[in-house]
Amino acid sequence: AGPVVMLTADEAEDLLRYFPSVEFAFAYGSGVVEQGGYKYEQSDPSKLPMMDFILVVENSEQWHEANMLQNPSHYTSIIPLGSKYVAQFQDKIPARLWFNAYIPMKSKGCVGRLMKYGVINKEYMLE
Repeated sequence: AGPVVMLTADEAEDLLRYFPSVEFAFAYGSGVVEQGGYKYEQSDPSKLPMMDFILVVENSEQWHEANMLQNPSHYTSIIPLGSKYVAQFQDKIPARLWFNAYIPMKSKGCVGRLMKYGVINKEYMLE
């Protein structure tokens, strides 16, 4: 038997509805595909490993601006700095990814689970 997938395509698609539009997204890690060394307590979603996502966007500044309005709790105390700061910081670090972590999920089948997502400009993803 192969690895157990902890996130269905329908659940992933539903999850993306809670974000501004993305060009492409993928999930990875122990929260998505069962791996040894982790306890997978299906009856308590909050005890499952965090789900990890990469969201590829056309314009990170515009995307963060929309996401700050749509999901302000994802950014904690940096919101007053604005989307321009987040995008500039993101573009200056070598990986060119901005991560938001420990985000409670609201989508069907995933309520109570935590997620971490990284945002990257499509042009940098293609490099």
